[in-house]
Amino acid sequence: RHDVAVRAVCERHGVRYQAFWALTGNRRILQGRAVREVAKAHGASAEQVWLSFVQALGITPLSGTTDPNHMAQDLALPALSAAEVERLRLQHLIG
Repeated sequence: RHDVAVRAVCERHGVRYQAFWALTGNRRILQGRAVREVAKAHGASAEQVWLSFVQALGITPLSGTTDPNHMAQDLALPALSAAEVERLRLQHLIG
């Protein structure tokens, strides 16, 4: 629900939207059942699944971490199927 209007303008003009809020702004969703189930299926963390999801939506998540382990985890994202992306998209919309 972040920057919906801005993201729409970016999409219409072919501009890649970058988000600093991908993880910190979605704690409730990260703790939700849908994200946890997809994470378990991939042997990944909820954070990894969510970063992969927002990328599938065309959003570039920005990481402010200075922890090398967190950065390695951020870069090791699972590939999500179209069905998983859609499931998470619906979960996100109904929040």
